[in-house]
Amino acid sequence: MKLNRIHALLAPACLAAIALAAPAAQAQTVETLDFGWQTSTTTIPLVGQYFNGGTDSLGPRDGTGPGYGVAFGANAESLIESASTTTSGKFENLPSGVGSGVLAFVSSNTTAANDAMNVAEGFTALAFNYALSGNSATYDGTVNVYSGLNGTGSLLASIALGPNGTTTSCTSTSDHFCSWSLGSASNFGVAESAVFVSTATTAANTELAGITITAVPEPGSFALMAAGLMALCGVLGVRRRD
Repeated sequence: MKLNRIHALLAPACLAAIALAAPAAQAQTVETLDFGWQTSTTTIPLVGQYFNGGTDSLGPRDGTGPGYGVAFGANAESLIESASTTTSGKFENLPSGVGSGVLAFVSSNTTAANDAMNVAEGFTALAFNYALSGNSATYDGTVNVYSGLNGTGSLLASIALGPNGTTTSCTSTSDHFCSWSLGSASNFGVAESAVFVSTATTAANTELAGITITAVPEPGSFALMAAGLMALCGVLGVRRRD
């Protein structure tokens, strides 16, 4: 009798948990990484742990970045458009809504770990804007997506970085990155890293902006509670009726 009363009281909660658990488990988080946050116009910061709730190589004076769970290898740097040739990314015409700066790799084609973007919790889609120096095929590149961190595990997808079919002229003769294209990949499963590879031997001939990832979220308190209720439902023998 007592068990029947508990069953009657918990049955509605069990059914609600069963109904909501699947959407909660499938929910994902879309994060956009905007570059150019730095305060210095004389020193280029390495991105490092900035998007992992840490700081860039310039330290706390640039503030603590958002906790997106994204970390970059040792070659990744954030550039801004400024009068300084030291920190200027020499870009124009950034697509709207992608921030005020760009990502570049100070020295590409060294090791995968140095040219990687790591997302330990995993991601299922990747998109970004990119420009090649002078919109030239000389600087073609590739972004390889892997199942493990630092370019390890299985190769899940490759995104070719070629010149835009229409060259947009730069207003300033000192700028080189003015023709922007979109690169993206999805439906490759769950990846933990993307490695940026340039065919050129010289550094920073590709710039990227507005990198967007669809991340696999950590289980939230609601999902954990729903999982607990579902387990109890199983004990009580409650089933969803469609």
